[in-house]
Amino acid sequence: PGWGWTLGLATSPDGLDWTKHGSNPILEPGSEGAWDSGYRGQVAVLKGDGLYEMWYSGSDGGPWQTGYATSTNGIDWNIYAGNPVLTVGGGGSWDEQEANAPTVIEDGGLYQMWYHGCNPDYSVCSIGYATSTNGLDWSKHAGNPVLTGTEGGWDEGTALWPSVVKDGGTYKMWYYGGGGKVGLATSPDGVNWTKEATNPILTEGWDGGGAYAHTVMLEGGTYRMWLNSGTGGSRGIGYAESTDGISWTLSISNPVLTPGMPGQWGDPVVRFEAGSGGAVLDGFTITGGDAENGGGVLIDGVSADIANSTVTGNVAGHGGGGVMVDNHAQAQIANVVVEHNSADYGGGIAVRSGASAFISGTRIISNTANESGGGIGIWHDGPAVVMANTVISDNYGYGAGGLAMWEPGGTFTGTNLLVVDNRSGPGPAGIALWGSSGGQLMNVTVSGNDSATGFDGAEVEGPVSGFPIVNSIFWGNGTSNANLAGSNLDVTYSDVGSGWTGTGNIDADPLFVDAANGDYHLQVGSPCIDAGMPASAPTHDIEGTPRDPAPDMGAYEWTGFRIFLPLTLTNLP
Repeated sequence: PGWGWTLGLATSPDGLDWTKHGSNPILEPGSEGAWDSGYRGQVAVLKGDGLYEMWYSGSDGGPWQTGYATSTNGIDWNIYAGNPVLTVGGGGSWDEQEANAPTVIEDGGLYQMWYHGCNPDYSVCSIGYATSTNGLDWSKHAGNPVLTGTEGGWDEGTALWPSVVKDGGTYKMWYYGGGGKVGLATSPDGVNWTKEATNPILTEGWDGGGAYAHTVMLEGGTYRMWLNSGTGGSRGIGYAESTDGISWTLSISNPVLTPGMPGQWGDPVVRFEAGSGGAVLDGFTITGGDAENGGGVLIDGVSADIANSTVTGNVAGHGGGGVMVDNHAQAQIANVVVEHNSADYGGGIAVRSGASAFISGTRIISNTANESGGGIGIWHDGPAVVMANTVISDNYGYGAGGLAMWEPGGTFTGTNLLVVDNRSGPGPAGIALWGSSGGQLMNVTVSGNDSATGFDGAEVEGPVSGFPIVNSIFWGNGTSNANLAGSNLDVTYSDVGSGWTGTGNIDADPLFVDAANGDYHLQVGSPCIDAGMPASAPTHDIEGTPRDPAPDMGAYEWTGFRIFLPLTLTNLP
């Protein structure tokens, strides 16, 4: 059942040394067709007299909502038949897309819940408040949301994953404000919140990783936090302490709980690591891999090439179901088919942690990511990817379907790309470039992509340097073709459905030959023929066809007939 996220249990005598339960996972996704068939996680648990109560986040790929379960031992859980107990808001509401990630306390017979909610396009996520007398029937506060990001501040548009502790008469909330940073707010009543003046109070975890989802407890005058952070092999759950909830000391033992412990995952089919720099994998089929990272091929900290090969049917517990390029590695991937692989991030290919990759003549098709980057995911510590003459098609990623780059600092340059027929949950289905520090899109066709709720075609936000988008087509994607936000974007000579201001831009049906059956060549009469900008355009298209002096928009150059008017010469007297 489901598409990948389950819940495990670990126990510890001191909060540092943890032992995973032998029967993990203890809570798996719901049955097919259920509201939580894709995900059960992000929980809040209260222990009463002989009973554990759990509120958990659930989803089937659509809106994220909150369910309820009980257990007498913390291992065997009974799912409440009336779930979800906290549902998303109605159309146009602040929590229309999410009402989950709860934190719950019980005080004097009153259950109090803080949860995060997001609007349909995920441009704003905030924190709301709800109360219940039995833990099942919840009333949302009429003044929700009770905590929002500050316009122009470090947490603009983002307030997620609340964790609330009541210390005497004061409520204290730690929340995620984006950028790998955590803030603090206090309240006398759980409704009216004041943010800590020194926010963010936690700006990083360990090994250069950000500080992400977290849980805080108050015990004997000490605040104890468990948080997600780390990079590469150090990713996991770590521990921190504080006497005031503001200044935190991270444990030198972090992470204290890691995914994919030895024995839980196998090894990549092919691994390039220290001592194997300069190696080439040419003419192979890579299949059946089952690893924490790089199920098919792991390129870790070295230079290596993959050519004329097929990478199919591999799985990674974290990143790079087909291929992972990691830890400042350098890779060339040429004429490779990457298909039917799966991972949490980067179902087909993952490039992260300062690595770089040149990908050409490659087909990235029918891969799956439980989180972002169904086809390819790019993140952390300034990775650089150059991609040319490549097809990204029929991939699925919950947060982003085809291609996704997140965390500022990376660069992406794409030329002659066909990004079509990808799917996603709430995020962009085709291309998602969030916070890129530079690059460009040239002669890219983005069409037929479909998101459950987000931008169907492409979303390019906040590059910190110039990012030209030229000679490209964004058309026929679900209900929205492009969200090209950011003052450093320069969109020109492109066909953008619903229109986009810029030199040479048009808003017209590109007249694909047969988009319904996957043929995105241009047909005669297309307004995209000869409508591109010659300067800097590639000399050939995605198939190697020479481009005309006046190039076409999109990945394909039209090769049909030309009509020349007859010329009659007459001898003059």
